[in-house]
Amino acid sequence: MRWTAQALLKATRRRIAKLPAQEEEVRMRIWIRVELGGEKMTAIGREIGYRDGSGVDRVVQRLNKRAEQDKDLETRMFQLRQAACAA
Repeated sequence: MRWTAQALLKATRRRIAKLPAQEEEVRMRIWIRVELGGEKMTAIGREIGYRDGSGVDRVVQRLNKRAEQDKDLETRMFQLRQAACAA
């Protein structure tokens, strides 16, 4: 059982790791890595040149807020979540 759970987790992480490469917009790539991939905001922030993770947090918050008004963005986020969870 434990081995199966670990294999499933690894497969999910591999799928999620491929998703940012498919996105043109940098903010969406950040959102995917944080929201779907569970990566630490501090690590992503340092990678893209921020001093800490607060800038990454703001990017994610703003995209989530924008999705409340923008149905196309909301649909895209839903599709990405589905792709991340697909077996």
